[in-house]
Amino acid sequence: MAPESWPAAMEGRVTSGAATGVLGKVYLYQKKYAEAKAEFAKVMDGSYELMENYADNFTEASENNKESLFEVQLVNDGNTGWGGDDPGKGKGAAFHPDIAPRGFTGQDGMRINNWVLDLFLDEKTVNDEIDPRAFTTLFFDTDETTIYKGDTLASKTYGDKSYQDVFEGSDLVWGNKWLDITFDDKTGSQDNGWHQSGNNLRLLRYSDVLLMFAEAEFMLNGSTATALDAINEVRARVDMPALTSITMQDIEDERVKELSLERTRYFDILRWGKVEEYIVNKPELKSESAGTSSYRPGREYIAIPQNEIDANPVFKQNPGY
Repeated sequence: MAPESWPAAMEGRVTSGAATGVLGKVYLYQKKYAEAKAEFAKVMDGSYELMENYADNFTEASENNKESLFEVQLVNDGNTGWGGDDPGKGKGAAFHPDIAPRGFTGQDGMRINNWVLDLFLDEKTVNDEIDPRAFTTLFFDTDETTIYKGDTLASKTYGDKSYQDVFEGSDLVWGNKWLDITFDDKTGSQDNGWHQSGNNLRLLRYSDVLLMFAEAEFMLNGSTATALDAINEVRARVDMPALTSITMQDIEDERVKELSLERTRYFDILRWGKVEEYIVNKPELKSESAGTSSYRPGREYIAIPQNEIDANPVFKQNPGY
């Protein structure tokens, strides 16, 4: 049994809350909604809370906070070799160059599908402003701002540059979440080498638990007050108006706005049985993504390695292999 917490020297190890949250997620994928809801409810006992400021979930200065159930511990120690080849090296956040806008990375930059921005812009906050999560998540063409937690949020990237400073005349959408652009006055994603950031990678947050709880409750009982309370807690944190009823589409949309660039999207549509629909049959959703020729029916899951099957006869190979 994992403990509720670890001493500071062991911070980052799996806790009972992390294990419980992941177990609930497993049940959700298995469509065991009552079991999933019960596990999520255990985490919703006050042990975890939402951070007051949404953006504090993605900065090096606020790692291992009260909203985090589990995160990969990363450190910028200047040792930038790859871990498999150089043990003890490569302990920084090497994923930043993968998601930084073009011009701030050694790569081409990761463009975001236009529909993601459109979804953020579909509704306004209670103060008739853009959802503050849009500015945390995306770098996009706008001169609008949002007042959030006493700060004025605007579309900015490394070097405090506006979108038009960098991409004048363009309307492409780029990523911003995780880049921690103000930390150490960085001017790009590789200022001090490939692993230039020690920003931890959050794998499970309390807001995700709340949204999964709402999903499990919705699948069991529909648009109940219990489901609404959970999803509205997530929305209230970013000044979005409370929903008075929900559909499954509302839950799906809220997960995009809350969790984009957090490695959840493919697994969400896999759970909902919508991989082929969204990746193949709706090309409008892939405005900035690669083609669909790599999709193979039956291979929505990766193959289980043969050595794992040989070691455990209970395992059965996934379909399509």
